[in-house]
Amino acid sequence: MAEADHRRGPDHIFQQTYDGWKPIESFVGNLDIPTIAAVNGPGIHTEFALLCDITLAMEEADFMDPYFLAGSAPGDGQALVLQGLMGTKRAAYHICGGKPIPARTALELGIVSDVLPREQLLDRAWEPAEFIMRRPCFARWATHNILARPWKKLVAEDFGFHLSQQTLSTVASKQLIPIRSLIADAGARKIW
Repeated sequence: MAEADHRRGPDHIFQQTYDGWKPIESFVGNLDIPTIAAVNGPGIHTEFALLCDITLAMEEADFMDPYFLAGSAPGDGQALVLQGLMGTKRAAYHICGGKPIPARTALELGIVSDVLPREQLLDRAWEPAEFIMRRPCFARWATHNILARPWKKLVAEDFGFHLSQQTLSTVASKQLIPIRSLIADAGARKIW
């Protein structure tokens, strides 16, 4: 949220929250085909690539959620996806520390399906796509539904909570509560 956004009022805050909610909800709930992502570099908003059934990454790619590092709560999808893929403790370590996850580590943690050199990435992404398209249409549809079911449940049960916490955190830090002074008063210090 830009510095002046909180001054535009509740309608603007609602619109930003809604705009953050619908793309994730639609991606998880409305695609009825197997999905493949090819991540061709470092990124901070890679949740759509990570929500795909198959996610390939080039060797130089990395993944992170920068919101806590920037002073807000991580709630617009990336943290939810990282928790779902790598578990609560590992995700918390990377999120709270603002730590990027290099592609090879992402492979070890189950965040991506494979890591390849840049020049092989797109050709490798086409291989499962072509294989998938040779399967019967109903089998493709049903298989994707099975593979996407955990994401549908996670988005339905937890995404609204995540997003509301990020919105509250952003508004509070900009308008309602002088967060920096509260932290200073509490004697908080950098943990690592």
